[in-house]
Amino acid sequence: DIQSFQKNGYIHLQQAFPSTIASSCVSILWSKLSTDHSITPTDTSSWVERQGIPHLYSPKRDGYPWSQVFTTKLQSAINQLCGGGTTSSSLSRWSDHDGDFGLGWWIVNFPLSKFYQPPWGNAGKWHIDGSHFLHRINSKEIGLVLMMLFSDVKKDAGG
Repeated sequence: DIQSFQKNGYIHLQQAFPSTIASSCVSILWSKLSTDHSITPTDTSSWVERQGIPHLYSPKRDGYPWSQVFTTKLQSAINQLCGGGTTSSSLSRWSDHDGDFGLGWWIVNFPLSKFYQPPWGNAGKWHIDGSHFLHRINSKEIGLVLMMLFSDVKKDAGG
């Protein structure tokens, strides 16, 4: 996988954490969308093109299910790419919070055909993570950007 990363600039790590954990996380995000924006999973008329959730869930502070996302498989992959060993405890090297990586700043895309028609393009309002420092693979600020999918993306449904 390291050779694939060097060649392509990304790795597709399948089943990095269990789908049951992903489903639990998605339920929490739906609850947040409902409370903060009146967007619900059953009322598609409440859906918008994209909604951001500027909240960071902490595995240590918020516990389950967030504490189950950074599995040994995922932590080992991060360490193989960024250095720092192969054990889960060595992941703390990459965090100022004793290995407590946050999960957040969610971008939620809603699968409505009125929003997504070929040809695909971005919806605007994008930004560059960490534009205030030099990006390096061994950077403590952002050595690796994880694009984690917590639900399936159907064929031709964007993502």
